[in-house]
Amino acid sequence: MRTTVVVWLIVLLAQAHAGAGEVAANPGRPTFSDNAHPMATGYLELELGGAFYRAGGVDNAATPWLLKLGVAGPFEFKVGGDGFVYTEADNDHFGYGNMQLWGKLRFLNQAGMRPAMAVMLGVGLPTASDEIFGRSTDLYALFLMSGRFGPMGWDINVGLDARALDKDDQIFDVPAILALSATIYGPLGVALEVSDYIPLSDQDNQLNLLGALTWTVHPRLVFDVAFVKGFYGSPNWQILFGFTTTLAKLW
Repeated sequence: MRTTVVVWLIVLLAQAHAGAGEVAANPGRPTFSDNAHPMATGYLELELGGAFYRAGGVDNAATPWLLKLGVAGPFEFKVGGDGFVYTEADNDHFGYGNMQLWGKLRFLNQAGMRPAMAVMLGVGLPTASDEIFGRSTDLYALFLMSGRFGPMGWDINVGLDARALDKDDQIFDVPAILALSATIYGPLGVALEVSDYIPLSDQDNQLNLLGALTWTVHPRLVFDVAFVKGFYGSPNWQILFGFTTTLAKLW
């Protein structure tokens, strides 16, 4: 937790001295969906936050993070993970969670009523420490659509998840996500999302309803807070908070 606070302070200080030539932040958080737009070529962006949630009657906490890099034109590379994780299960455990690697390719820009479209592939790495449950190797494939009209925007994600591939009981599901966002007053914005993970194997359906507020302090720095209500196999509730910031232009 102390390390997370230090990282937050470093990022905020860097923002205070950032050059005016950097591009605006491109937040994916706090929603579960992603948009079809990659980072501008050469730009590095950080998403960092906290998550508190209750699942199966057990309280948990995590510090999810994500680094995004605009590699070239329509291609974006991402690396992230659960960060430091705490769970009350079995007399409390604290450790480091799993990580994920992603590649996103936009193949259509928005043109009039036609949305931007992209594909995104990812792999989950079993990096969680021994104290934390849920070490697994996962594969993800998503089709993304995004549209923006004036102050309003929307994102649709549909794909296939294959999780726990290194375990006896693999999990397969189809994520289907719709997110709506809008600027409501000055720097304040709102986001609403419905995400459903439709099971293809023997597990519970996972349905989540999310509501979020965002605050654009600067075009390169956006704070967020969200509440998620889960149904069926999802966590009972989640509280998410954090920020997205454009860090630097590397080339």
